[in-house]
Amino acid sequence: MYFWIASIVYFWNVGILKIILLVFYLRIFAGYSRGIDRLLWVFLLGTAVCMYTFVLLVIFLYNPIEFAWNRWDGQHQGRCLNTNLVGVLQSWINLALDIGVFIIPLSQLGHLNLHWKQKISVGAMFFLGTLATIAGFIRLSWILQFQVASLNPTQDFFLLCYLSSVQVNIGIICVCMPTIRLMVQKAIGFRSTVLEGSSQAMSRFSVADRLNRLKHRAQLPSKSRPIIRHMGLVGSTAHNDTLRGWSPSYDDDVELAA
Repeated sequence: MYFWIASIVYFWNVGILKIILLVFYLRIFAGYSRGIDRLLWVFLLGTAVCMYTFVLLVIFLYNPIEFAWNRWDGQHQGRCLNTNLVGVLQSWINLALDIGVFIIPLSQLGHLNLHWKQKISVGAMFFLGTLATIAGFIRLSWILQFQVASLNPTQDFFLLCYLSSVQVNIGIICVCMPTIRLMVQKAIGFRSTVLEGSSQAMSRFSVADRLNRLKHRAQLPSKSRPIIRHMGLVGSTAHNDTLRGWSPSYDDDVELAA
């Protein structure tokens, strides 16, 4: 049952990832070339049709549907299509679409005026896309090997699931790279703003603290001037002139020793 659900999720994910990437290309090359726009739309519609077709095939691959996870015990009756044929067809079509999706923009990148940082980002996207295509090719080779001769189907299914997971995860990283770049830029800008605001707040606090200290020194009695001078708290003539006009009071909170 879990393998049946994972197959549906896999066929859906590989189609959605290519559709997202093609929509991103349509935004980049919007109005640049009518031929490129039409070609991208053809690939987008073809990808959507293939995605829905194979998802429906996997869902109704067994009749009844629960025969997909009940047939192993030999006590249930049902019919199923050729699972190997469906897997091979999906892999070949998916591989062809991957190659087309990454070849179309490569022919147009030379005509775009991009900053060197943007060129690095685009190059990283194509590098990850190439890795996803390689993973799909290896997956196809394993499917063909499984179809010809399989001495351990459980082990072969494990390898196919592992390669499928690698392919999907690389594709997710690839299509998220433009958004990740913007998110990192905003995070760095927010951090700089917070640090700048903190430094300004600390500067204002330092000025206010110095003013409070000067005000407190001006309220000290004249008998404590030698002690203050000895402690280095009063060192200027302006401070001494301010302290001369002070008169003692019994209500002071500070108790001074004679």
